[in-house]
Amino acid sequence: MDKMIPCDGFEMVPHESKVQTKTQHKVYAGKLHSLKCCGVAQSENRCLQCKYLRKLLLNQASYRLKRTKQARIDLSHKLIRKNAQLRRQRRNIANMSERIDKMKQDNEAMCSAKFEESLQGLTKTQQLRVRSCFEASTRKATNGTKFDKEWILQCILTHMKSPRLYEHIRAHKLMVVLSPLCLKKYIRSYKSGFGFSERVPTAVAKKTKEIDPYHRHGGILVDEMKLSENLAVNKKGLIDGFVDLSAYSTAEHGSVACDHGLVVMFQPLTGKWQQILGVFGARGNVKANVLSKIIVDAVTCA
Repeated sequence: MDKMIPCDGFEMVPHESKVQTKTQHKVYAGKLHSLKCCGVAQSENRCLQCKYLRKLLLNQASYRLKRTKQARIDLSHKLIRKNAQLRRQRRNIANMSERIDKMKQDNEAMCSAKFEESLQGLTKTQQLRVRSCFEASTRKATNGTKFDKEWILQCILTHMKSPRLYEHIRAHKLMVVLSPLCLKKYIRSYKSGFGFSERVPTAVAKKTKEIDPYHRHGGILVDEMKLSENLAVNKKGLIDGFVDLSAYSTAEHGSVACDHGLVVMFQPLTGKWQQILGVFGARGNVKANVLSKIIVDAVTCA
């Protein structure tokens, strides 16, 4: 009996104690023992049955730990693959978006080129009308639309010739034209007055620069017309309607109402255009001494 060694069993290490196992065992004195443990060890501190049970529990704990680590590694690799796949899909989407934008630009360029080619058979005025209509079709509303300067000039001339026709065109949307309020704003921007304008000779020279010498020849026309007397106060608080001969006016002309108008115009011999060089307001016919000075200055400017 003195030589018998009691079996001490074994204790579970912390990470092993969390592992749930189906292995049958018993607890004695706070230690685990095999159900087949006889309580006596042959040569060591624990018997053979407890030794096998401890080894089994350690193997199970190691297997579960390795499987958990492998699952984490697999999830990490899966996440890396998914991120790489997502990056590839994003690159593909970006490339497809660039291709779509390029195709849209190519289609617009083809359509615009074909559109410009089809407009070549129309006159410049008709081209302006067609372009204004197509540009308006791409907008939800005409508010804030930037019109071409030539088209603005055509609208102003049409409104001056027939306001009722202009309003009919605008009301029935036959063409895209400016509103009357917008026309007034543009008309105010045109600085006009009596006398010769310094910009007119420059504009005429620029226009005739592209015309051959044969079609440049023309003459200066001087014409007078009877006007009705009318005095009106403008927005600046000044009274309009007095005699104004520009540089040829005298002090006595400042209080005389105007009832005649003098127009000096350049008319080419073969062209279909005219250009007003200057306008003057007078009382009665312009006197010979003043008229001669106006004609000399007109010839000099032309």
